Amino acid sequence: MTQTDDCADQDLVERVRDHLGKAGFVVDPSRLAVDGGVQVSDVHGRGVVVSWHGGPGMADRDITQHDSIRTAVHLALITILTKVGYTVTSDLGNGEVLVISAPDRMA
Repeated sequence: MTQTDDCADQDLVERVRDHLGKAGFVVDPSRLAVDGGVQVSDVHGRGVVVSWHGGPGMADRDITQHDSIRTAVHLALITILTKVGYTVTSDLGNGEVLVISAPDRMA
């Protein structure tokens, strides 16, 4: 990957973070240790990956409730990103959404 590609990928990461933040998600919860939210990162060899992490209390909940919430959040992420023009693919098994491409004109 060239330096230009690195800049382009970082720009895409920032645009995805911005769209999800405007949609009401806590983005990059590691910055807010008490909150759950979505993590947006550039993963070498995969591209821009969006994943959801529940808050600290989530671990105490019934796993079936956690799976239902994870499925709902997964669907919301896909819906939000595709509505503004991103092309995405997903893996419901691990809850990740992979951003394939950005819209030609940003919303």
